Amino acid sequence: MIIRDNKVAIKYFQTIPHQVRVNKNSYFFNVKMNICMAWINKEDVETILRKTRNCCGGSKNNVYRYANELDVVRWSGEGER
Repeated sequence: MIIRDNKVAIKYFQTIPHQVRVNKNSYFFNVKMNICMAWINKEDVETILRKTRNCCGGSKNNVYRYANELDVVRWSGEGER
């Protein structure tokens, strides 16, 4: 889990920009370097991580997960020369 300024990096399973509203807070998942990610307030992380989608065969999969360090570096452009 990557935390900066009391916010947690969360990524979406697809590269589709979108907005999510949680507990009166609105978050925009932006796509950069083929990673769809947003910085989420700590108090909203558990709610975001519980969101699921239906998949083939009726199984439910989580659509959000913690971004790892490489995701954050690539998405934020910190690793560029």
